[in-house]
Amino acid sequence: MRKTILWACAFLAVFAAVESRVNAKDARDVLADMVHAMGAANLKTIQYSATGTYFWLGQGYRSSDPWPKFTLRNYTRTLDYENGAYEEKFAWTESPADFANQQRGGGLTPLKGEGMGQDNFLSGDYAWNLGPNGNAVPQPAALAAERRVRLAITPYGWIQAAMKANPMMKSQTVSGRKMTVLSFTLEGKYKVNGYIDSQNLLDKVETWIPQPILGDMLVEITYSDYKDFSGVKLPTRIVQKEGGFPVLDLTVTTASPNPAVAIKVPDAAKVAPAPLSVATQPLGDGVWILRAGTQSLAVEFKDYVAIIDGAGNEARSLGVIAETRKLVPNKPIRYVINTHHHLDHSGGLRTFVAEGATIVTAAENKPYFEKIFRLPHNLDPDELARNPRPARFATVNEMYVLSDGNQSIELYRLHDDKYPDHWNSHAPDMLIAYLPRQKILAEADFYNPAAPVPANVPVATINLIGNKEDLAQNLQRLKLDVQRIVPMHYNNGAVPYEQLQTEIQIEREQLAQFEKDANSRIAGR
Repeated sequence: MRKTILWACAFLAVFAAVESRVNAKDARDVLADMVHAMGAANLKTIQYSATGTYFWLGQGYRSSDPWPKFTLRNYTRTLDYENGAYEEKFAWTESPADFANQQRGGGLTPLKGEGMGQDNFLSGDYAWNLGPNGNAVPQPAALAAERRVRLAITPYGWIQAAMKANPMMKSQTVSGRKMTVLSFTLEGKYKVNGYIDSQNLLDKVETWIPQPILGDMLVEITYSDYKDFSGVKLPTRIVQKEGGFPVLDLTVTTASPNPAVAIKVPDAAKVAPAPLSVATQPLGDGVWILRAGTQSLAVEFKDYVAIIDGAGNEARSLGVIAETRKLVPNKPIRYVINTHHHLDHSGGLRTFVAEGATIVTAAENKPYFEKIFRLPHNLDPDELARNPRPARFATVNEMYVLSDGNQSIELYRLHDDKYPDHWNSHAPDMLIAYLPRQKILAEADFYNPAAPVPANVPVATINLIGNKEDLAQNLQRLKLDVQRIVPMHYNNGAVPYEQLQTEIQIEREQLAQFEKDANSRIAGR
């Protein structure tokens, strides 16, 4: 019996090895057919421009809403497969139709003016962006790895990556169409699936990348409407989804195969980003600002500490926790206050859950966070993934107070007085935190202090003026005696309440001038 079992196991091993060789040969044949069909044999570089739509990841009005939608003013991408490099340059604005068709609003809405811009670069092990002043801003190694994946899931990058790998192959019917699916792993970590149609064209690619709170986030790109550009077939419709919703919807207008490309790494990009540091600023009476790119507050109570805004990611939260322990060494962090569900303000929450803190958030966010906390975090395991524990919640409907009889934090839902049937145009779960003893307000996104604008300088982008006014109106409605404001998207401490009023007036004047100029341009057509 034992000999029979051993013989059967040996036979299965030989059969599996033969099947693997046949499978690999079949996969190579599929790839060879794709190279021929797509004209990829001698393709080293490609550049294309597109029109379409950009969606801002993680910034939906409600946690269940799609990401907010903006119109692309321009989009150009240059891909250098030979040197493992690319540059992606685009800018976006919001048309009246965009805002009208939003679920309600969300991050960066309403956006008025010429729009926002973004320039992203990759070259080998280096990734960088262009800052507002045109200087290169180095990005972490993890982002460079992610961008290498993004290069490898473009149609021709995918072919090259698959040819270097040992892809597994299977047949699958997708929406009634038979597809050949080739699967392989990039950099020993990222699983990639490519779907090839009957014309030997790449129809869809899917992979997973780590996201601080969404975990192993699915990235799906569909390629369609292929057209010939100087012997190279390129999809002219590209739709990319991340986290279940679209982030890009492109219609390619021009493309140039094998242009001369020289993406050089600036010296500034070769310098590793500075390690995270947390600066503290005391505000008196057991309250500290914790500055680490953005701001959080640590508030000391009799028996515990509360943190306002668990923003960012695990590294930032670990820094905030460590600094809080230095400031208040013998008290646990019992609460972390979530200002709203947007990913940049919830990305660090899992670390506080692992610490044992209770999340204070709007009532409707509890099922949302419970759901996403169950998502796998295998690509970049955090502390909660390594040591799972259930999250605890304290929920806010209209108002919630943390108090020990001396220190207190009052949490309020932020209404929109102009739209009484809605909370506000940014996120309906928005909480503001008021410290009555110190007369300090902590808020996120509604007021980000701006540098003074010189006189007679045209402003390209005006956004969130409505949000600033909504904040001021709500403070009046709630009759809060605010003397200082701590904006979360700021890294310079607190500002006097009067600065908010001054900036509202400046932006009113800028907006009036912007609309006057726009009307003049329309009249002159």
